[in-house]
Amino acid sequence: MIKGYSLAIFSALTAAIYFIPYKAGIEIMSPQTFTFGLFVTSVFLNGVPFLWKRKGLTLNRATIISAIIFGVLSYTGNLFNGMSLEEVSPPITSVILRTQIFMIMFMGSFFLGEKLSGASIIGAIIAVIGVATMVLGGSELEIIKLQGIMYAVLAGLSFATVQIVNKYYISEIHPLSLNLLRILIALTISALFGGVSSELTTIGIKGWAYCFTAAAFGTTIARLASIKALLYIPVSQATIFSTLTPIFTTVLTLVLLGDAPSETEIVGGIIILTGLTVPLGKQMLKKRALKRMEEQ
Repeated sequence: MIKGYSLAIFSALTAAIYFIPYKAGIEIMSPQTFTFGLFVTSVFLNGVPFLWKRKGLTLNRATIISAIIFGVLSYTGNLFNGMSLEEVSPPITSVILRTQIFMIMFMGSFFLGEKLSGASIIGAIIAVIGVATMVLGGSELEIIKLQGIMYAVLAGLSFATVQIVNKYYISEIHPLSLNLLRILIALTISALFGGVSSELTTIGIKGWAYCFTAAAFGTTIARLASIKALLYIPVSQATIFSTLTPIFTTVLTLVLLGDAPSETEIVGGIIILTGLTVPLGKQMLKKRALKRMEEQ
């Protein structure tokens, strides 16, 4: 259990680190170019296991369909993430991305027929109040902040849709092949439609270092730690630990970038995280109660 908690916390921390080089990277290049660099380095990081084991891609119909959908959504998700970071600080983008938990719950109910609890609805309402608090910077609506938050919402929607498609095809797909193929597809989309050709020669060593660091922590280390954590603790508990990411992001942004969130952003973030813990906490308590009943 302790090992599972440690891995979940480590996953939240490394997911937070991902935002720092991402924010620094889009200061010297466009989000489109950074997204391209992110996928280039992700191909290297995810392709190494295949080269090391001398394995080829294992493909079937479900894996190919999922990879195409994932590739498109990976591109849009990362692009919107970068566009959000252009307008707002990493802690805001991070906490808004956490709301994809609600998107997964609502889409799971609509598309997969999963039961939607009252706690999920209450939590979503609380989270919306938190977002409104963030947007209303005092007494006036800040248009730039609103744009950044909306981009983060679109990024979260892209990533949430990935989870729904993944759950639909989960018993038929080959995960390693799917992951590498979706990155290759996302890279192709980025190269063809991202308009990055004019900036590629100006990225420089520093730019590629930012891309590599973001890819290493965000798409590799954090994901592996999260998967490993699920071997020791339930998914509901792991998801609750994922809400630590915005907190870690806030600390890292303050220490490394010197960017402190405003009072309304902090309050809004706390309200959103409170909303997230309502359905997740209920799930965890329900599982504990069932476990106690089984033990009696």
